[in-house]
Amino acid sequence: MKLHKSEVTVESAGAKSSSRFSIEASQQAFAVLSSTIYEDKIKAPIRELSTNAYDAHVEAGCPEKPFDVHLPNSIDSEFRVRDYGVSLSHEDVMHLYTTYFGSNKRNSNSLNGCLGLGSKSPFAYTDQFWITAYKDGQKRNYVATVDTNGSRLDEYPACDTDEADGFEVGFVAKEEDFYKFKDAAQQVYKYFKTQPTITGTDFEHMTPSAAKITGEGWEFTGSYGRSVAIMGNIGYPIDDDKFVDFEKSYHERQQDPVYQLLNGGVIMYFDIGELSMTASREGLEYTDLVISAIKDKALSIVEEMQERVDPEFKSCKTMFDARMVRAKYGDAIKAMTEFVTPKWNGQEVTTTVKTQSGFFVHRFAHDVRVKMLRNVERVNFNQESVYVMQDMSTGSQVACRYFVEQNQDKVVYLCGWDKVIEPEVLAVLGMSKDNFVLSSSLPKRPKKTILRNGKRVRSSTVDIFEFDMNGSSYDTSNSWTARYWKPKNIDLSLGDMNIYVELVRFEVQGNNGTSSIQRIIRGLETLGIDTPIIYGQPTAKCKRLNKLDNWISLDEWLNTVMLEQIRAKYEIDSIGERDSILNSLTLSSLVELIDKSSLAIDSQGYMKKYVDVVRSMKKESKSVDDKYVAVSRILSELDKADEPSKDSKDSKWVKREDRLKARYPVLQILDISTHYISYKGQEWVDSIVALINHSEVFHKQNH
Repeated sequence: MKLHKSEVTVESAGAKSSSRFSIEASQQAFAVLSSTIYEDKIKAPIRELSTNAYDAHVEAGCPEKPFDVHLPNSIDSEFRVRDYGVSLSHEDVMHLYTTYFGSNKRNSNSLNGCLGLGSKSPFAYTDQFWITAYKDGQKRNYVATVDTNGSRLDEYPACDTDEADGFEVGFVAKEEDFYKFKDAAQQVYKYFKTQPTITGTDFEHMTPSAAKITGEGWEFTGSYGRSVAIMGNIGYPIDDDKFVDFEKSYHERQQDPVYQLLNGGVIMYFDIGELSMTASREGLEYTDLVISAIKDKALSIVEEMQERVDPEFKSCKTMFDARMVRAKYGDAIKAMTEFVTPKWNGQEVTTTVKTQSGFFVHRFAHDVRVKMLRNVERVNFNQESVYVMQDMSTGSQVACRYFVEQNQDKVVYLCGWDKVIEPEVLAVLGMSKDNFVLSSSLPKRPKKTILRNGKRVRSSTVDIFEFDMNGSSYDTSNSWTARYWKPKNIDLSLGDMNIYVELVRFEVQGNNGTSSIQRIIRGLETLGIDTPIIYGQPTAKCKRLNKLDNWISLDEWLNTVMLEQIRAKYEIDSIGERDSILNSLTLSSLVELIDKSSLAIDSQGYMKKYVDVVRSMKKESKSVDDKYVAVSRILSELDKADEPSKDSKDSKWVKREDRLKARYPVLQILDISTHYISYKGQEWVDSIVALINHSEVFHKQNH
């Protein structure tokens, strides 16, 4: 790339002597030029080595040929760039790689390089990188290294090769940076005309935001993001603050078309050499020349955009047609309304019109279900909307609801007005009667009646809610639990056994709420039992379900059908008994305490028997994947592990613990009321176990 040179001549009058400045070849100088100038130490070598590879292909006359990039991974931790362009001779390698600001690209604006720094950019990340030159059947290897004395380049013996001419540069990446290399590569190659072939990892090239309007050398995205200047395959973010006069008022600044365009999100393409960049090539150098080049291009884009927009609006026959054209542009027009004004017959074209007195509008849209907004204040014009004129005294709203049910991507505006003001209303909307659909012409909802034996009977098809296990259904209801229920339309007569719950404002009535139902379903899935669909209906509508033979309440199904299915495969009584015992134990924490002790308890003692049995019962309850445990959890949701009765086995365990307290007096002074014994250190634990063993010895001696 040709550098812009400032011609400056200074006359020295009366000077006794003069001396030219120079740069000392020190370690500090090399560090500044190789590393310190780069803010992003990973992106820098990716960008610089890749633009060098592309330049090599340009020189070789094959810019459309992809170069190769290997991204580091756990098997091959090297980052490498390999091109198939014009290689370098030994003399060129030794000169260019050992000479800062040495470049052979300053005489052409077809190449990116110019500063003679990019080839050393790997030093921003590593102290050592290698170079391989393939040329004329020879493969030559070099290693560049930074040491205490600065940088050096070592040559290694050459060898014959049948590989194509080209150049390869690489270095080892740190394991913790593997993903950063991938992320940086996606950003660097986003604007490359010819994107490289990537190996080493799953890689998907990023692309710029889709253009809404394009022209010669520019693309308008309308994304309200930072604009970008593309030069030599590199995307330079444009700082829009450089193009605004902050001495002007806020309103004046907002009227500046250049500033507005740059805020709207535009991609500008510049030829190599048109702009200047910083030494790091991480950003633009905002010289007067650069600011002028961007400003001139921005103004030409604004003019061209207006020229592209105007003819399409001028060809419209009505304001309604013009509104539809503007709607087609979407956010692109919205983003550029400050500098491009779409007009029809001298009037500004908008996509929103405010309603007025004597003119009502109801809006119908599908949001989980069809929802109606009464008397909206504005009519929006877009391709997805249908404009309906009310021409019936009754039934228009029903017809609009049904239409949206069948066309869920559409929005319906039902409009009505006093016939006296009809011309005024149509003028405000920019519409004619031909732009409306008559409500009487909309399809009618089928009547919910059927014929059986020649008699008309009530339809069995109803609106109902289906339980959403993940709570992912969207609903605008104020009830949080509404997200667990999605609207459905089903035939009540179908299915041998359908399960329902009563809903009050989407809260489940009965013994099992939303969370309980979720846990039961997960348990059934673990057991491999088919999980039925659970439906919900408001309490009043459940009366009809109660009368149907093929519908059963959830509570009844759980306690009859489901329990019988589980009982056929598992001994649910014994499982329930185990859970009941564990829930009633107050000394179960003794297991954890004894496990922490460095002392062993008496193997023949009463405590050992208690601990072993409790440990066994707890072990069965720990594995979340165990089907046995799944049964346990289902039973707990159904409250099958009841409080111990007087003669139950868990009642006997309560008596057994009373005997433990009497046999081991230390248990009477411990806080064990909450199933937890506070851990106070190893010495304390060992002391407790020692006292238990002493009590065991005392009991044997006295009984």
